[in-house]
Amino acid sequence: MIYSVINKKIFYNPRTWVFLLFVLILFSRILFLGSSPWHDDAFNFINKALTLAVTGEYNNAHSTGYPLWVFLLAGAMKMGHIITGHWPIIFIPNLLSAILGSLLVFSIYNIAKKILDNSKLSLLAVVVVLSNPVIWRWSTVAMSDVFALLLALFSLNFFLDYYSHNKIKSLLFSGLFLYLSLIVRIV
Repeated sequence: MIYSVINKKIFYNPRTWVFLLFVLILFSRILFLGSSPWHDDAFNFINKALTLAVTGEYNNAHSTGYPLWVFLLAGAMKMGHIITGHWPIIFIPNLLSAILGSLLVFSIYNIAKKILDNSKLSLLAVVVVLSNPVIWRWSTVAMSDVFALLLALFSLNFFLDYYSHNKIKSLLFSGLFLYLSLIVRIV
């Protein structure tokens, strides 16, 4: 009796599977954080974030700036420095990208659920999108692409809420997340 209740509440609940996918995807990225080869842009972002964290001076990583990503990296590196006493220039920025890339699970699932109205197909959409080698690769290096994608998907999620329920608040959040995605990475 108890087993069947637990079985139905846990294993047949799509939220359980979404969370398990999040853990699996995060774990798959964490395994390769330190061994990821550097990308020139990642080096620029980390260099500018380190300068910001140490001196408080902001410099553009690119001509367009991408300030939100540099500030987020600087904050994460500063917290890593406070905790460890060292400036973690590889692991913490890559870990931040891995966490943000893994959070795509929830956005993709919610968007697919709203469009398809089917939990199983939504879970399949998560697996298909996040097994894409490009998304997986950029989730292991401190690049701004995955964070911008996450914010753009948040924007789309809120826009779909606005479209379904016609709430201005959802439209405002959609615009806010679209703006945030554009100051992370201009796509």
